[in-house]
Amino acid sequence: MATKLGLSILLIVFAIGVFLQIKIIKALKQDRTTAWEIQLSHSIVMLLHFSFVIIFEIAIYSIRSLDTYLRNWICSATFFLRIVGTTEIICHSLMISFYKYIFIVHHNMAVKIGIDRMKKILCFVYLLFVVGNSLGYIFRPNTSAFNSVHNCGVQPAKTKVDLSRQLFMCGIVDHQYYGGYDDLVNIVTGAVCSIQTTLFMLIYLNILEIFLYIGIFRHMKR
Repeated sequence: MATKLGLSILLIVFAIGVFLQIKIIKALKQDRTTAWEIQLSHSIVMLLHFSFVIIFEIAIYSIRSLDTYLRNWICSATFFLRIVGTTEIICHSLMISFYKYIFIVHHNMAVKIGIDRMKKILCFVYLLFVVGNSLGYIFRPNTSAFNSVHNCGVQPAKTKVDLSRQLFMCGIVDHQYYGGYDDLVNIVTGAVCSIQTTLFMLIYLNILEIFLYIGIFRHMKR
């Protein structure tokens, strides 16, 4: 009963969200302000992402042995799509602030390169960042909150991992140290995981946005 009630509330909230996003898309088509392309793509991603999430969650709840019908790569693909959508939603405000920073603080540079060309470059960099980050999570072991999503509803056995290794070694606990190539792999893994974790801490806390808007305000006061 509680699950059905929660699902009903979720569908109502989703319907309200769809209505609002459609209104935003219509307004963006009529009034193409700065960064309207990013706003438009964000609205489309939100519609697709939450539609997919709801359908997948209903499937997991309705079909208890969903993993037996789907192959592992399909479960990983659904996990990847969810991470892509989540990353885009989380990083959207950062992209908008960076977009404004480029076109306000470095307007002359943008004009030299070309406004349309600069927009395409920013969109490409943003897409590369979202996809690259999502791929990084795909190769992490299943010790995160996405266990059931990654395994089509099956909860795997949990592995105890200390916080520092979970943050800065991607939760990997079975490294073997044989020297040479293995040491290099461990060093690269630690560096990549540390950079990814640090970067997203800065994004989650909006620290990067603060610096970008400080730069914009200082430029406007000149």
